[in-house]
Amino acid sequence: MAGEIELLVGLLAVLCLVALLAHRFQIPEPVMLVASGALIALIPGLPQVRLDPELVLILFLPPLVYVAATALSWNDFFSNLRPITLLAVGCVIFTAILVAYISEMLIPPLPLAAAFVLGAAIAPPDAVAATSMASRLGIPRRIVTVLEGEGVVNDATALTFYKFAVAAAVTGTFSIQKAVLTFGAVVVGEIAWGFVVGRCFTWLLARLKNAPVQITVSLIVPYVAFLVPEQLGGSGVLAVVMAGLCVGRSGFAELTSISRIEGRSVWNAIRFVLEGLLFLLTGLQIRAVLMRIAERTPGELAAYGMIVSVTVILVRFLWVFPATYLPRLLSRSTRQEEPQPTWQYPFVVAFTGMRGGVSLAAALAIPLTTESGKPFPERDLVVFLTFCVILFTLVLQGLTLPLVVRWLGLAQHGREEEEELDRQELVARSAVLGAALDRLRSDHGGNQSAAKNSLEKEYRRRRKIVQDLLEGQRREGFAKELELRQELVDAERRSLASLRSNGEISDEVLQRVQRDIDFEEAKLLPKRRQLE
Repeated sequence: MAGEIELLVGLLAVLCLVALLAHRFQIPEPVMLVASGALIALIPGLPQVRLDPELVLILFLPPLVYVAATALSWNDFFSNLRPITLLAVGCVIFTAILVAYISEMLIPPLPLAAAFVLGAAIAPPDAVAATSMASRLGIPRRIVTVLEGEGVVNDATALTFYKFAVAAAVTGTFSIQKAVLTFGAVVVGEIAWGFVVGRCFTWLLARLKNAPVQITVSLIVPYVAFLVPEQLGGSGVLAVVMAGLCVGRSGFAELTSISRIEGRSVWNAIRFVLEGLLFLLTGLQIRAVLMRIAERTPGELAAYGMIVSVTVILVRFLWVFPATYLPRLLSRSTRQEEPQPTWQYPFVVAFTGMRGGVSLAAALAIPLTTESGKPFPERDLVVFLTFCVILFTLVLQGLTLPLVVRWLGLAQHGREEEEELDRQELVARSAVLGAALDRLRSDHGGNQSAAKNSLEKEYRRRRKIVQDLLEGQRREGFAKELELRQELVDAERRSLASLRSNGEISDEVLQRVQRDIDFEEAKLLPKRRQLE
């Protein structure tokens, strides 16, 4: 037990170091983490770190899918449901089938049953890798929304297809009719269960007024949504998605202000740790993967890995472009509602198809033997090829994505959208400040107290700043005011530390005052970024 704790502490330390280096050198974190894990795994004498597939599918997957779903806009998700469904369902199944047949044809040792398992394992792009890179590169918001929506749904399609493929390989039998009916039942059942879970927990959160209890309850939601359908033979992922969408739409509004502030911090930390560990652990598997296929020549392995990796990338392009333009050619209503995008939009969607830890976990979860007691056909080769696809897509597409975005000229579109969001934010701030002023003026008692006059003066000043920013004025003056406010916050913090070091106040008083100073500084940071 002590050794496992030491290992966890060591991995967390590596995660923090790599994250800092990735930020320093502007390299995508998923790429750095997988590469770092692979390098560490190849150091002679270090113990082998085993990635338990059950740990990924039960411990990692539900909270990561849930937090992504809660962050999705309900309206944006359903307004983009057609492209999301085409990618998360159509592209996943199309990829799995094409990869299976091409792999079986070009890789002689691989039988078709094992090739279908391989196709299902590597079919879903990793949502974390794609969206974490895309959002930082200024890619247009609609593309990011589609990628986020695809990312939270595609694992459900892939894992369901994967279970059918594994069952067919283990038993030697497969029924298309049964598979279609089962898939339909899984989709309907999981969506219904996720909706019930989301609504029930939204109702519960509204009646809990204790911030730690509310946050703890929110940690339970993804596992309740996931475990029941997973035990019944489904994937559990769609249920988590629906529960997350429900809670994200109305549940957070029921939380207290302290719960929202602290809950975001808790979930941000959980997401950072789980995402980072998943990519790091993926890289650490390289030694075990190479040991299992040591009997094959490096040339063979390189050729097989290249075949599957290139196939995965090309198949996504082969699907995305027709899926983008055909619905508009075939439907007048679609053309009217959604103008035809330029070729750059589907190109970047097709290019952001990096694979991640869920694919490796699926490959590692392949049974060792079939129903007849024979070894699962080419299991080790499937695991190796899955790792190759993850490494190839993360490194190649991950490192070149910034260059591709600049080449396509999409960053400018993203900046324009960000400017529009900033404008909408200022409009919203002006409206809420106006509502507060109306409330002050509606005091029927005519009470003109000093407190009321002071508040009205403060709200008028704040609204004037917002109006000036909307009209493009006073940006420089407001920036200087924010800079001065930051200096005042720093002075307050130094004074507080001095009082404590001189023994004039207790630690408890320091924490109380420091909390208010921290809140004041937290309000300044987004405003300063907005003016950069």
